[in-house]
Amino acid sequence: MKRVLLAFLFALVGLLGSRTAEADHFRFGTISWRVPNLQASPRTVEFTVRTAWTTGSSYVTTLNFGDGVTFTPNPVTEIKEKGSGTSIAGGSYTVVEYKASHTYASAGPWVAYFDSGNLKRIAGLENGSNQPYRVQATVDLAGPPANGVHNTGGPVATVPPVVQLQRGDLRSYTLPVTDPDFDNVTCRFGTSTESGLLAANAVPVVTNTASQPSLSMTSNGCRFSWDLTQANDAQQYVLHIVMESEHNKIKSSTAVDFIVEIVSSPLPTCSIITPSNGMIPTKVLNQAVTVTVQGVDNVGAGGQLLHSAQGASAGATFNPPLGGMPVASPLTVTFSWTPNSASDYGTHYVLINFTNQMGLVGTCFLKIYVAECSDYGTPCAANAPGVCGTNGQKVCTGPNMSTCAPGPSSEETCDGLDNDCNGTADDNIPTVGKNCTNNMQYGVCKAGKWKCENSLLSCDPDIKPMTQTEVCNDQDDDCDNATDEGFGVGNECTEGVGACKTIGVLICDPSGTMKPAICNAKPGVGTEDELLCDGVDNDCNGETDEGFMIGEVCTVGVGECQTSGKRVCDSDPTKPAICDGTPGPAGTEICDGKDNNCNGETDEGFMIGEVCTVGVGECQTSGKRVCDSDPTKPAICDGTPGPAGTEICDGKDNNCNGETDEGFMIGEVCTVGVGECQTSGKRVCDSDPTKPAICDAMAGEQDDEICDGKDNDCDGETDEDFDIGKVCTIGVGACAAEGKTVCDTATGEAKCDATPLPPGEGETCGDGIDNDCNGTVDDASICNQPGTYFGEGSGLCSVQQPGNDNGSASPAWLLGLMALARLVSRNRKAA
Repeated sequence: MKRVLLAFLFALVGLLGSRTAEADHFRFGTISWRVPNLQASPRTVEFTVRTAWTTGSSYVTTLNFGDGVTFTPNPVTEIKEKGSGTSIAGGSYTVVEYKASHTYASAGPWVAYFDSGNLKRIAGLENGSNQPYRVQATVDLAGPPANGVHNTGGPVATVPPVVQLQRGDLRSYTLPVTDPDFDNVTCRFGTSTESGLLAANAVPVVTNTASQPSLSMTSNGCRFSWDLTQANDAQQYVLHIVMESEHNKIKSSTAVDFIVEIVSSPLPTCSIITPSNGMIPTKVLNQAVTVTVQGVDNVGAGGQLLHSAQGASAGATFNPPLGGMPVASPLTVTFSWTPNSASDYGTHYVLINFTNQMGLVGTCFLKIYVAECSDYGTPCAANAPGVCGTNGQKVCTGPNMSTCAPGPSSEETCDGLDNDCNGTADDNIPTVGKNCTNNMQYGVCKAGKWKCENSLLSCDPDIKPMTQTEVCNDQDDDCDNATDEGFGVGNECTEGVGACKTIGVLICDPSGTMKPAICNAKPGVGTEDELLCDGVDNDCNGETDEGFMIGEVCTVGVGECQTSGKRVCDSDPTKPAICDGTPGPAGTEICDGKDNNCNGETDEGFMIGEVCTVGVGECQTSGKRVCDSDPTKPAICDGTPGPAGTEICDGKDNNCNGETDEGFMIGEVCTVGVGECQTSGKRVCDSDPTKPAICDAMAGEQDDEICDGKDNDCDGETDEDFDIGKVCTIGVGACAAEGKTVCDTATGEAKCDATPLPPGEGETCGDGIDNDCNGTVDDASICNQPGTYFGEGSGLCSVQQPGNDNGSASPAWLLGLMALARLVSRNRKAA
């Protein structure tokens, strides 16, 4: 498993290996605030500052309360780590948080903030590279108002410091946001002054496009949507979003400044399993929180996930624990925490992240509210007009103290309720008085204006039904679902007479709506000349079909089918007159010099007069095609074939049988020469065409015979000068070995294929053998010393000690062992 974890981490390091140059280490920031004890200290505010920085850098910011007082936390005792994470383009980062309390001298409003000072944002951002940063929150402690309820805090929102979005389509992401007083929250992009960005960069634009994100509020929080079709991998953009809430006309705000990173693959997803509705109930001290989430890798089968967390308070536990081994997807994690001190009061957002092997992250948001009073959020009747009073909820004003806060107001609607809580029901409805269409009415009575009457929103017609008289104007004026009735509109009518007569329909007179309907037809204009042969006076001159020579004698048909008739009009009056005669029946064309099939051609198909040939080969002659004596037969060629000759090898058909050089096997493969001189060719005609065909190849040149298994001198024999196979010996003395004579292909000479045996360790005296294979027998130096005794037949020698006779030589058993050792050594070397 350790190897799996290392491989997973190395994969992430590889993805993060090319890091963006940085001018600073700031990646994320937000400020939230609340009044811990509204009754005892209504102007004492507790701020929570959460930021994210490049891991290992300085995490210190100075909070300016807006009234000239600042607070710089102790990095050791007051700044708490709240998790960590990674991004594809920017490496690892650490999330930290600190709290600061401050008592204001007046209600404000105050703008608390921290900024970059002389530092800048990280380099490489598409819309904020090396630019300043600023994060602020608006604190308004005015009150208590007439209804006796004070603002106990501003909006609280969070998001991972680096939000990844997949390129290639319209993408959406929701930032969770809440307000402790149940006030409505809206969101917008921060201005240049609020964010520190240049004015042109306050709302990012996808590089080289016009695509910008848009914001909308949903029941789950602030959603931004962005068309990333043209975005590129690893691009990073700054988003600075301001959350605003209004409490009895008193506005509070916070901001979230974070990075959006573009990736190419689908992100892991995270879902809350328990509670099943994803909503964690409000908790009080010592009341346990348990949530189960599940991460799924969406890249493909076999994916593994690591889980991490941001924003968890001290004492929180995870099962499996954080920092463990990668686990196969899906991965289920259980979060547990029990708030147990006053520092745990307020809104907590815990982010559980699931990271796959590509460094892509999916996040679950756990919203936990720890109340100072047990009845927080219960319904009550508030001292406020309209629905704000009837939909009140309990809020905490200190430890175990609460009051009824008005419910949120909304846009006024036509329902008999005071939705905007201004003391009047059904007033200031945005749609009232605007144009509408009443689909229950007809004609001009459809158009109207919205009105609210008796808690019912309806479209009131501008013109009431049956209050107008119908006129001819293409409209339903009396709203009876009929248009221009009584005017005959659409009925057929005519204008003009004779050939100039035209047909139309009745229409309303466009010059005045009170006039009768008129015919939209216009009289035709006669032609300048009679252009149609149709029995009509088309040019309106009193004559019919002049110019078409009607009644004159004419002929129809050609060739053997031609007959006579008279000229009459064609069925198509635009065409010239035709002859009413009927052509005789067409016959079958024969070769007789006549047009038998009456198509205007004579003897077609017989190719009369075309050049033709008779005979084949050298006998072929030319002629022309002529009719046969029998006109029903095909035409014949008037040429005569020449006489046939004897076939010779000359590429011609001499005997006029349709074949050329038959019997000479022209083109077949042939060879010349033997051994290494042999080459291939093809059979061709001899220069004397009366002789047999020859092979067009030429034998190769002879060479000296060498020992290589080939006939180099092209005499029909192979290696004939080298005694191949003859017995031979190689080596001398005890190393000599016997073999056979073979060819050495590397040199072209004969050689002995035996291998000499290895020599012994030294010469053995007295055995008559050249043991060391140097060409001399018994030449060891010890064998020639004075006083040397050679054992009989043993091949060994011993040195006689001075003063002793032969009987005092070394024992025979010792000499035997020495001989045995030499023999074993020689056999091992030979092996």
